Amino acid sequence: MYREAITARQKRRKLARWDATETAALKSAASASESAVYWKKRLEQEIKEARTELPMPFEMALIYAQLGEKDLAFEWLDKAIENRNYPVMFLRVTPDIDPLRADPRFADALRRVGLLF
Repeated sequence: MYREAITARQKRRKLARWDATETAALKSAASASESAVYWKKRLEQEIKEARTELPMPFEMALIYAQLGEKDLAFEWLDKAIENRNYPVMFLRVTPDIDPLRADPRFADALRRVGLLF
């Protein structure tokens, strides 16, 4: 559901301020047969945005999780938890974080957020 994700992200980040080239590049990446193409493009755009605004730690954790970069994903997840980045409340249910669930660090993250009872 990458197209739906793009639409939601555009609304959330007020993508209207982005130029049409960036939006088209993300949509093109979403139509690629490999999901890694989409996630690499998302990472590229997040890094570009970080030049003018703070990166969203939870978003970065999701991206790195999807790219199989577990250590980086947990680094960003730790930042999200430390900064009380509001999306961490969805940590237990967001599917984009699935690649991290089997790692013992994930249970620790859930405990720190208060989602593991």
